[in-house]
Amino acid sequence: WHSDFMDIYLASNCKIFIGGPSGLLSVSHIFNVPVAATNYWPVTTVSIPLNSLFIPKLMWLIEEKRFLSYKEIKDHNLDMYKYKDEYILKGIEIIENDNDDIKLLTEDMLDLVNNKSLSVKDENTRDKFMNKYFVVNKYMNKYNKKHEDLENSGKISWRFLNKHSFLMNK
Repeated sequence: WHSDFMDIYLASNCKIFIGGPSGLLSVSHIFNVPVAATNYWPVTTVSIPLNSLFIPKLMWLIEEKRFLSYKEIKDHNLDMYKYKDEYILKGIEIIENDNDDIKLLTEDMLDLVNNKSLSVKDENTRDKFMNKYFVVNKYMNKYNKKHEDLENSGKISWRFLNKHSFLMNK
């Protein structure tokens, strides 16, 4: 029962689309369907719409047996590498999101589409984190010459960020 039409139809007509960084995720973008993007990569670039959320892959420092914070990622310019092998040479393993992380993202996404807001304090904390460590993929075309910043992009899942609070600390 698989068909190309059904792939497009389902991704364009669902309430939310939950998935990894694949072409099918873009179909939901085109039809303005909110997306919950898992395993986001690169870890410091946002390219999802305002009505959406994401969770990044994590970086594991193999020798020290611990995750890297975003401060460490930024301080050591680790966001400039694009290939897994480059990280392995640096002693870093790229970790895929686990089931619990995806569940937290889904809960946040359901809150978002049902207009359940974070507290002002929590929203400010997330915005500070996003503004400090993330940049927006800048799309330019002949019709839109205006540069869009983070206020017009999706955000990191709040529950994911709380679970992995070390991302904000250090």
